[in-house]
Amino acid sequence: MKISSLLLLCSFIIINHSSAKDTSLHSKIISNDLYKVTYSQLYQQPLFIIYDYGYPFRKKIPIIKLKPLYGIDEIIYPNAVKIIREFTRPIGVETSDDDDYTNNMYDKGDLMPINYFDNEKNENYLWSYLNCSLMHKTLKEGLWRILVDYEQSLHSDSLYKVDVEIIANFTNQSKKVNGGATIPNSFTKIITYSSDMFNKKEIIQEVYTFPNNNSVEGKKKEDFLDKNLSGNFIIH
Repeated sequence: MKISSLLLLCSFIIINHSSAKDTSLHSKIISNDLYKVTYSQLYQQPLFIIYDYGYPFRKKIPIIKLKPLYGIDEIIYPNAVKIIREFTRPIGVETSDDDDYTNNMYDKGDLMPINYFDNEKNENYLWSYLNCSLMHKTLKEGLWRILVDYEQSLHSDSLYKVDVEIIANFTNQSKKVNGGATIPNSFTKIITYSSDMFNKKEIIQEVYTFPNNNSVEGKKKEDFLDKNLSGNFIIH
């Protein structure tokens, strides 16, 4: 078992950002009911976002669909109103916009997964460009989705409290899209969980770093696991 005071992880984050040009004067730290994000107005991209799933005290109850009565056809009511949701720019922060995701190979990557947390109460936070990053289509539809499903299964199928940190990695050579936003070179996701809600001193940590390009196609998430930063840790 590894012993850690989380200095290892902190140094990893510091080293990660030291390679990029100083964005401190152009960054804002924003907290809301769902996540905490450090946003770079220079890059027009999130640098760092934190969210968690909490403790699943109750398991989801399966929905049982009753069969229609004999001799009566089932009636289906289509949606009368179809709502198309779009990402919006928050007031007071210079973010990316729709032009940055047009006519290129990058999708609107929701960092805190919309599909899991989406409801009327959360939609303004989830559908904000604060929660959106330039993510290569191959990565978003492949390994990133697989990793999101994995972190959600840790929460839904167990008693784990799951904390997630995402770091968008930039360098001085990071390129821009025509819209003006800067493309992350890679994404690092840190998944931390513990099965004991009363003893938080022992945690399990998994750290993955994915290049933001099509080189991830056909590979497994384990291929991008950083074994030096992953494992069981004791927090002092």
